[in-house]
Amino acid sequence: MAISDLISAGFHWGKVTAGMPRYFFDIVKGGGIEHDDLGVELTSIIAARAEAVSLLPYLLLEQRKVSASCTLAVLLRDSSGKHRLQASISVEVGVID
Repeated sequence: MAISDLISAGFHWGKVTAGMPRYFFDIVKGGGIEHDDLGVELTSIIAARAEAVSLLPYLLLEQRKVSASCTLAVLLRDSSGKHRLQASISVEVGVID
């Protein structure tokens, strides 16, 4: 799911004010990276970290057919293109006999 899709679906980023730093939330899943081309202005790296962590459950909900294991991650980029942090979530599904 693209970040823009989450925004249209009503995901709340908080108040946006001119002059704030812009952060980009790249999604890592299935060995590929979905780059966020729009980004979001947030007050600080702390606020961006909180948003990255908040995205993880939404990404996990997209993975309805996890066969055995699944790891999803959000790579947070700043406006210079430097990756600032990574937040990830993993799920393992197994049958109990």
